[in-house]
Amino acid sequence: MVSISLPYSGKMSIEKDNIMIKATNKLPLGLFSLELGVTIEPGRYGSSNQPNPEQIYYLIKPDLFSLIIDDKEILYSNNAYFIIPLGNIKKIMKWAIPANYLSLHVDFKIDADTLNYIESKRSDDINLTFRFYGEIFPILNYLSNSDIIKIRDPDTIKRDLSDRIFMVDITHKLSAKEWIKFLEDLGHSEKWIIEFDRPKLENFHEVIDHIEKAKDALYNKSDPEDVIRDLRAARDSFKPFYDAYKNKIMELIDRGSIGQKPEHKNKSERIDDIYGKISYLLDIGPHSDKYKVTYQDALLAYREFVSILSYFSEMIEILRKEELEKIVKNEHPGHP
Repeated sequence: MVSISLPYSGKMSIEKDNIMIKATNKLPLGLFSLELGVTIEPGRYGSSNQPNPEQIYYLIKPDLFSLIIDDKEILYSNNAYFIIPLGNIKKIMKWAIPANYLSLHVDFKIDADTLNYIESKRSDDINLTFRFYGEIFPILNYLSNSDIIKIRDPDTIKRDLSDRIFMVDITHKLSAKEWIKFLEDLGHSEKWIIEFDRPKLENFHEVIDHIEKAKDALYNKSDPEDVIRDLRAARDSFKPFYDAYKNKIMELIDRGSIGQKPEHKNKSERIDDIYGKISYLLDIGPHSDKYKVTYQDALLAYREFVSILSYFSEMIEILRKEELEKIVKNEHPGHP
């Protein structure tokens, strides 16, 4: 709970443990909402000797919200509003009418560059600090009738404007798992996680399992060598499939390409060279005393290996479909 004192001994408390952050629209126009619970304790107007001091309520006006990462305000929103329960209905208002409990909502726009910046500052879990700028207006009495609220500030002339303005920071921790889910809901992972065909081959799931482990290690900002290790395991699991289909894959790649032999390699040979170089890159992992593996190295290796794996997996799937078509034609010669 984060609390700030209000004029006339009132108090506003924000339930930071119950903050809700939800993605509402995917990139490139990323949107997310922040929901806060706000409790207002009334103040008192009158001297301490007065037997029945008048109760003071407050209007709360949210002016601006910002997101702070590494002591830097990187995102702003002035689209904040309260959801007020009025009997069986809920009313959306930019200003909070007097109530003991208020639900405050803020909508933020966010782009991929900002998410990348946040990711660059994250090591595992992440603390998001939201700064709330607003204004307080004390109310001596009020009359609510539809949309009409009559307000009388008891000391309008005497009080300084600075009494009305407040700023409060609310920090909310997201676990690595929660942050990853938030990124996925925003569509951020789709920008760099490469999907690949999954041929229905026996034991091919082992290749996929290792790739998924590498992806999770990247997301969780684990030891980069763990990523390389999982990619190397995926490569080794894929090798039997590649060896079994390699000649056919090369033939398929070169279909329709006459090439420029002997001056230049065929297309299939160039692609096979790329695969060999990427596979060679993955061997830096076991030699930790010789090579330092950085997060950037691991991300490069992931992108390159999964990209070439996707390519070869698609080739294998095409070949399997051709094999099945041949089987059908042989079993049913007259079948079109």
